[in-house]
Amino acid sequence: MTRLVVVGGSAAGMAAAAKAKRVNRKLEVIVFERSRYVSYAPCGVPYYLEGLVGDINDLVYYSVDYFRTKRNIDVRVRHEVLDVDPNARIVTAKNLDDGGIFEVEYDYLVLATGGRPFIPEGVDLNVEGVFTVRTLEDGERIKAACEKAESVGIVGGGYTGLELAEAFRCRGKRVTLIQRSYPMRRALDPKVSDDIIEELRRHDVDLRLGETFLDVEERAGSL
Repeated sequence: MTRLVVVGGSAAGMAAAAKAKRVNRKLEVIVFERSRYVSYAPCGVPYYLEGLVGDINDLVYYSVDYFRTKRNIDVRVRHEVLDVDPNARIVTAKNLDDGGIFEVEYDYLVLATGGRPFIPEGVDLNVEGVFTVRTLEDGERIKAACEKAESVGIVGGGYTGLELAEAFRCRGKRVTLIQRSYPMRRALDPKVSDDIIEELRRHDVDLRLGETFLDVEERAGSL
């Protein structure tokens, strides 16, 4: 049987898997996803943190069980792909629950791993209270950590950074936003960028424009 392997189970990966299965019902489709969720909208995480979305599962379009039972797609959550050998057409994957490592052959491969946050060189993220925002599980960890936090620092003034600033201010947190240039200046007209700055300051966001994030460390229970 011809086999398609999809690496990444977010919206793009599951859309590719479902489309392939519709085109060829005899095709074997295996999806590897590192987190516990598939077919989700990570852009909704700020709204979950703000409280506009009460249940993280409301950001999931279709469940793992739906794809397995209704679409006959072999979805393997909590599985991380460690290596891809394009010559041998083999992926090496790890079951994150039991630690088992195994190989799977494929005829076709789709890489839908998404983007990744920019981390300045030399910055150690293995510090308690430091997070990136990329998956629903990131959102769950951040929400749990921020329940008792009084202040939040955000590095980056793009779409996600601005939405997070709004979310945490709505939750009553003190927010500091660090941005090397002006928020959204590359994507929007300078006048609109200036309006964003004015709105952030009107809502008491501590803007640190023209500053570069170099490192983070823990001091006396804070960062």
